[in-house]
Amino acid sequence: MALFHRRARGGAEPPGRDRAAVAAERFWAWWAGARDQVTLAADGDEQSRLSGLLAPRVRAIDPRLSWQVGTGVGARFMLVLSGARSHALRPVTERWRLAGPPADDVWEFHPAVPADPGAFQDVVALGDRTIDPGQASALVRADDARCRIDVSVFHPVFAGLDDAGRRRVADVMVGWALGEDDTDRWVGQVDAVRYRPLDSVPVAMLPALTDQLADRWSGERWVSLEGSFGDRRLIASLRHPLHRVDHPLLDQHLAVRMPYLDTMPDGLPTERSLGDLLSFERTLTDRLGDRALLVAQQTTSGERLLHFYADSAASPLPMIQAMLGGYVGPPVTVTAQDDPGWESIEHLRP
Repeated sequence: MALFHRRARGGAEPPGRDRAAVAAERFWAWWAGARDQVTLAADGDEQSRLSGLLAPRVRAIDPRLSWQVGTGVGARFMLVLSGARSHALRPVTERWRLAGPPADDVWEFHPAVPADPGAFQDVVALGDRTIDPGQASALVRADDARCRIDVSVFHPVFAGLDDAGRRRVADVMVGWALGEDDTDRWVGQVDAVRYRPLDSVPVAMLPALTDQLADRWSGERWVSLEGSFGDRRLIASLRHPLHRVDHPLLDQHLAVRMPYLDTMPDGLPTERSLGDLLSFERTLTDRLGDRALLVAQQTTSGERLLHFYADSAASPLPMIQAMLGGYVGPPVTVTAQDDPGWESIEHLRP
């Protein structure tokens, strides 16, 4: 598959979310008139022409994005916008895609680089040598605690590469097998090894393994955590596995803080206080529905903190604020902040 891409360079200040949304709308308005030109350039394999047409429009959305034009999965061509697995950019490309037209026989559109199984069927050039990607194999270790796989990749060409070169080729091959989203969803660590591991499988077979693990790790599950906050006990629960890429539009963190007065000696709520907390929490989540996702709770020292994520373009913050008076305990507060990387819950990750 021939791919043409150009990564924006320079130190331009990244545009804000509203500007990116306007630029995405302008992109699709431009696309309606320029589609035939882009198709002709793609038909003729004209890299410079494609770059001249597409690069300025993609850069207007966000200069950190890269783009690709290549053979489609179900259409003749595909246009891909990619943030290189950046959590800050994944909402930008998702909104770009949602603002655009549906796929047809000629064009399909992707907000992340998809898997490319055909890449394992062709010999590719690497500097002054050629590589047969079909010879790549991998040892896969599934970690049920993290709900991730660690992958050790081997290829005969690794004997002639330095560590950085081996790692770069290994990352590319895993990306070909799984695509950006599934790599982000399932893969923990990728190592490049110089000797073929025992019990290895072709790298091209990784999707079959991740499909099995998706069934194994599926469903809504929560993991319980316990620690301390000063001299007080802290308990928490977190959705697990929790894949950021499964919720690409949820870029706003909403922290709902519910104080309680009746505490046990360790700082946790009494049975009566816990009942009030859980009752308000259920009411809140029921009313919010799919407008926000409750991802974690933590309780310590007279306060229960609920971590929600929502789409900043349709924030449920006013709805939550209107409901705060329904709690029977001390005043509840809610704060909102942009957090596309979900860093506010990183301390709770197993």
